[in-house]
Amino acid sequence: MAKRAQRLLGIVPSDSPGVIGYTLYWDKSKGDSGSDTVLNNDESQGAVSPHVDLGLPTTTRDVEVDGTTKTVLVVDLGTIPELATLEGEYDFGSAAYDGVNESHITEAEDIDIDFTPPNAPGKVFILSTP
Repeated sequence: MAKRAQRLLGIVPSDSPGVIGYTLYWDKSKGDSGSDTVLNNDESQGAVSPHVDLGLPTTTRDVEVDGTTKTVLVVDLGTIPELATLEGEYDFGSAAYDGVNESHITEAEDIDIDFTPPNAPGKVFILSTP
C-alpha cells in the first residue's frame, strides 16, 4: 500500500446554534485566469460543486487565525475517498448545516493537492557477491 501525504484542512466552526455538521466542497482552481471560482451548493444557481458530507468533525486544534487563537475543526483530506485521485490546485470550501438549512460556503482558494503516489520500483533483488 502506498503512503499518502497528509493534508489537513482547518474549519473555523460556525457560531450558529444547532449546527449538526459540515459539507466539504471542492473544484479545480481557475488559477490566474481572472475568473473567480465560485463553489456552489444551490441547485437553483447551476450545477452543485462536488462535495462530501463531513458530519461533525471531532478532531480539533488551536491555531492562529487572523491574529487570534481559535479552536478549529481538523479534516485530513487524504482520508476522504472522493479526493484520493486529486492532483493540482483546487479550491475548497465548507458550509455548515443544521438539519434543515445549509449556510453559504466559506472558501479557500488555490490549495495544492497531490495524493497520487509515484509508481513503485520496477524490481527489488539481491545482487550476487563477487
